[in-house]
Amino acid sequence: MLESNESKIKLANTVLKISILLIFAYIFLRSMLVGFTHDESLSYTILTGNESQLFTANNHWLNTILMKVCSLIFGYSEWSLRLPNVLAFGFYAYSIIKILQLSKLHHLTIWLAIFVFFLNPFLLDFFALARGYGLGMGFLTFAFYQGFRFYYLNQKTSNLVLCLLSSIACIYANYAFFTPILALQVSFFLIFLNLHKASLKKIFFAYCIEICFLIPAVLNIQYLSKMNELYAGGDNGVFQDTLKSIFHFSYETNWFDFTFWGMYIFTAIAIFSFFKLKSNSVKLMLVWSLVLILIPTVLHFTIQMGFAKDRAAQYWILVGGFIAVFTFNEFIQSSENQIIKFSYISLTLVLLTTNLIVFISHLNLHHSIIWKSDADVKTALQTIEILNIKKGSKTLGISWTLEPSVNYYRETKSLYWLKPVNRDGVSGDYDYYLYFDADSNQLKKLNTIKKARFAESNLNLRQSN
Repeated sequence: MLESNESKIKLANTVLKISILLIFAYIFLRSMLVGFTHDESLSYTILTGNESQLFTANNHWLNTILMKVCSLIFGYSEWSLRLPNVLAFGFYAYSIIKILQLSKLHHLTIWLAIFVFFLNPFLLDFFALARGYGLGMGFLTFAFYQGFRFYYLNQKTSNLVLCLLSSIACIYANYAFFTPILALQVSFFLIFLNLHKASLKKIFFAYCIEICFLIPAVLNIQYLSKMNELYAGGDNGVFQDTLKSIFHFSYETNWFDFTFWGMYIFTAIAIFSFFKLKSNSVKLMLVWSLVLILIPTVLHFTIQMGFAKDRAAQYWILVGGFIAVFTFNEFIQSSENQIIKFSYISLTLVLLTTNLIVFISHLNLHHSIIWKSDADVKTALQTIEILNIKKGSKTLGISWTLEPSVNYYRETKSLYWLKPVNRDGVSGDYDYYLYFDADSNQLKKLNTIKKARFAESNLNLRQSN
């Protein structure tokens, strides 16, 4: 019986590792083929000397620095500038595997972990974009793993140092991860305070050093707040704004929105987790999630900071995932009733199947979930180049949001027959017009011929007579 269980665990781990390799290949392909987005293109301008973007919320410092390093080695191609976030998936996957191994999970729990951590299309999206969110998730997960080892196992100073270094890197990769890092370290401290009284001086000293390294980040965030750069966020609370947006972007499809069911199942799991508070793993995740709810709530009512939404709150996928995994594992390990075990198996199959269907429905090498509107810019410029037989200097009127990505492709693909575009909109005398449906009313008085419409991103291209 024991040998049979070990073989099932081995099979589940093998499938997990194969899945990770396939997903890594998929992420790398996306980094090469998905159109460069508005925000990525603004970060590109920093690399080429645009100081006006240097102290804006769009500049995620570590992400920008690593983009610069890659550009010096590999040039300014899409995959080169996205490479740091692609490689961060390795950090993320390695840390997940190690945490699962330390937790000694049931083989069904490993299957559940595949669905939670590696089949979420919204999460995977950001490992193929040069926005710092992939880096943030990689460093956050690695910090969690190293803290897990320090507090649970050996109290080695090296694990504590790696946890804090990864925490610092996570915050500088993207300031959206300041809250989960703070909540994680508070949670570790609260849960294991009684277990590590002998190490309190060492922990306190390490945290003081970390705070010193984060002073520039705090000052930068204060500056961004003063300049009204941190305007994004909701006013309705963590559940309505944060969690609902995460489930919406993770499980929405063209044929069904699983947001309600995802929220319902997660809430049920979170409630059941309170029955397993004797488990330090479950207790840690519950405290982490409660602190993650408390911090934004306090900040909202004290300084009117908005509640994080969609991409700025994707760390909840990690937190919620481990709540589900650890709670599920505790229940299935302790259950001896065959009917209950069968129900766990059925639940696992339903969740895996549903998530696999949602994942497959989002499979594409064309666009990101958040920045779908920029997806066809490169194709549109290639179409113009074909139309522009004489290769003379041409002008392009655009919907203003397309300006960064159009200029990125103009410069990196040497499309110098096209004059640089601006944010004046499509009104005016241009040779070509690239616009969204919302701007079409500005073209009604112009004598234009419709040449192409890119349905996926709702983008239109016209050429003047």
